[in-house]
Amino acid sequence: MGAATCVTERGGMRLGVMVRTAAELWVYWTNADVQALQVLDVTGRTPSESLDGTGERVVRPGAGATSAYVAGLLPGHLYVVELLAGDRVLLSAGPVQTPWLSAADDRSFPAPYHRS
Repeated sequence: MGAATCVTERGGMRLGVMVRTAAELWVYWTNADVQALQVLDVTGRTPSESLDGTGERVVRPGAGATSAYVAGLLPGHLYVVELLAGDRVLLSAGPVQTPWLSAADDRSFPAPYHRS
């Protein structure tokens, strides 16, 4: 597994985090009564330059859900995901890194080929 995927197992529970796009993660879990997911931006930037201006986001999946998409992330950042039951962390996985956005092609590069 690379920096785009992380799976953690403990006590019969499993948590998987996969980078889907430069701004989205897919998170899945098994055998856990999850009330919320906490996504932490661990890039090392100040909170104002991190996820949601605080460095974290709490996502509340629907009752009985076993997966969730987390969108609106910052490209090129490192994220850790925690499964929460109340205020208790059941399991955490990561870090995974979203890819940087590619720059638009510059028409002047590569320079046109001229035969001499």
